[in-house]
Order: sequence, then C-alpha cells, then structure tokens
Amino acid sequence: MTRRIIDYKAMIGQKFGRLTVLLIIKGGRGTKCECICDCGKKVTTRCWRVLHGTAKTCGCSHFDGKPRHGESKGAKQTAEYRIWIGMRRRCYKPSDPQYKYYGLRGIMVCDQWMQYEHFLADMGRRPGPEYSIDRINYDGHYEPGNCRWATPREQVLNCRRTRWIEFNGKRLCFRDWEREFGLVRGALKNKFPRRTTKDENVVEFLSRLKPAPVEGEGK
Repeated sequence: MTRRIIDYKAMIGQKFGRLTVLLIIKGGRGTKCECICDCGKKVTTRCWRVLHGTAKTCGCSHFDGKPRHGESKGAKQTAEYRIWIGMRRRCYKPSDPQYKYYGLRGIMVCDQWMQYEHFLADMGRRPGPEYSIDRINYDGHYEPGNCRWATPREQVLNCRRTRWIEFNGKRLCFRDWEREFGLVRGALKNKFPRRTTKDENVVEFLSRLKPAPVEGEGK
C-alpha cells in the first residue's frame, strides 16, 4: 500500500476546530503549525495534531463548559475513547511504538472516524472488557465495514503474522494444530521458524503424528 504524502502547506488559511493555521514551520522534531485561536491567542503545535483533530483549541475550551475529551465517567475516560485515541496515535504519531506497524504501512483512520462521536455511533460499545478494535482486513484502514470488536484470540487468528497450515482437509494455525495432536504450546513455532522452514516441512511432520485422544475416550 502506498503511503499517503501530506501537503501541510495546504493547511494555511484553513480552520480546524477553533484554530486557524497561519504558518507552517519545518525542522526540529517534526513539522509544526502556528495557529490563532478564536479567543485571539496564538499557539504553535505539531501539524498532525491539528490535521487529525487532537488539537482543536489553544486550551481555552474548558472555559465554555465543553469537555476537553469525548467522554468521561467522573475523571476517568471511557474504554471506547481510549481505544479511539490509541487507534489514531499508531496511525499518525511517528513516536508511537506501534506506528511502524500501522502509519508506516499506510494504515489510516477514515475521515468520518476522526470525530469520536461518529466512531462510537458506528462501532457501538464494546461487548466486554476483553474486547478491542480489530481490522477484518489487516491491510485495510480503520473505517466502517472493516472493523469489529474482537477478543485477543480472535485478533491473533486475524493477525498477518499468524502462520496457517493446511493439512488433512483443515486449515489451522500452529496453536490449534498443537491442540489437535496434544503438543505443548509453542512446539511447532520453535521447531519450524517461519524464515527457515516451509509449510511442506510442517505438513510432513504432522503426517507422522497421531491425533490426541478425545477427552473421556476409552473410559
């Protein structure tokens, strides 16, 4: 996927929230915008924060009674809001540890979901505390139709790093084949590293094994 190149100069004169961009400043630790807020105060911040909605004011918004973030329960942000923040950080913030797996690969958040209210309206509340956001097509973007709430196991099975093996009419990941043959966790991964072995080697090995007995069999 081709990485999108952003022309920050095109932001000059545009308004984002309460901020109007006056000047683009390059150099140092990233490209920055000099903006003027509706309240009259000037502020300088990183362009990606302005462009993607994490900086909408000079900091004056708390004076008009509006919350500074999308949701809170007392002083605590909701899980959905934290997930939304994390989703945007790993796509647009180069200093985020996960950026190399998302933003650097060209993964983006759709324009509609740059507003938390729209994200929540499309995704709804997560079904339980173990659920997080998962892209159905892991090469696709964060957008309606390509995202769901998923458990850690569901995410692992949908991960691009998961190795799938077809054998005996079944297509299973390493961990499920280990369960199938009663092997200890990690046995196949350790024996057959992805970089130095082929799927045919794994299939040949599995063909020599006997399936694990069904629980209760023979009693």
